[in-house]
Amino acid sequence: MSAPRCTAVVLAAGQGRRMGAQVPKQYMDLGGQPLFTHAYARLEACSLITDMVLTVPAGDEDYARGMLTALGLGSKLRAVTFGGAERSDSVAASLEAVTWPCDVVFIHDGARPFPEEGFVRALYEAVQEGADGAVAAVPAKDTIKVVDEDGWAVSTPDRSHLWQMQTPQVFPYTLIRDVYRELQAAHIPVTDDAMAAEVIRGARIRMVMASYRNFKVTTREDLVTAEAFLREEREQKQATED
Repeated sequence: MSAPRCTAVVLAAGQGRRMGAQVPKQYMDLGGQPLFTHAYARLEACSLITDMVLTVPAGDEDYARGMLTALGLGSKLRAVTFGGAERSDSVAASLEAVTWPCDVVFIHDGARPFPEEGFVRALYEAVQEGADGAVAAVPAKDTIKVVDEDGWAVSTPDRSHLWQMQTPQVFPYTLIRDVYRELQAAHIPVTDDAMAAEVIRGARIRMVMASYRNFKVTTREDLVTAEAFLREEREQKQATED
């Protein structure tokens, strides 16, 4: 029996308005290379991943390919596609770009530069064991308040039951592809892929402990934090080599 084919989708099609920069967030410099290439490189290096899709703004396809080539990346790249107005549009386009055999798909935000092979494998194993989907996540550290439209606190959920969603979010390919086809036709707004599968199929989603380092770079302060993590990684690698 042949090993399952696993495709990783890296979403780098956003505008990054909250960053307030002149260039889209995914192209901003992190440690001497574009932000999205860090996530891409780590997933491409994972032996589980057999194929890759990169999703960028319309018109940037050749530009993004060139960035990968310049860094010696792209050996598993099968398609570069362009995103839509919302994240769900970009995911739907990415899934439709998969024209090769695919058993399991990993959907990852290109603005999360630090996916780790350990939890990437744990996500895959959860799906192989029968979960409809598996999501990288971490328990919430802060107390969360539910507020009304006027800003008044309404309730305080039990923090012990709250997890912060991350990516990758992992699914059997045909399941999540069909979910997004139905979602697009019904025009239902969702904020992540697990929510899409829950709304459309009533999917049972497994939370998989990831890492607080697997955060999404959204603001300039986040970029500073990412630089610190990257610097620490490089120093540790240098110390090991010495």
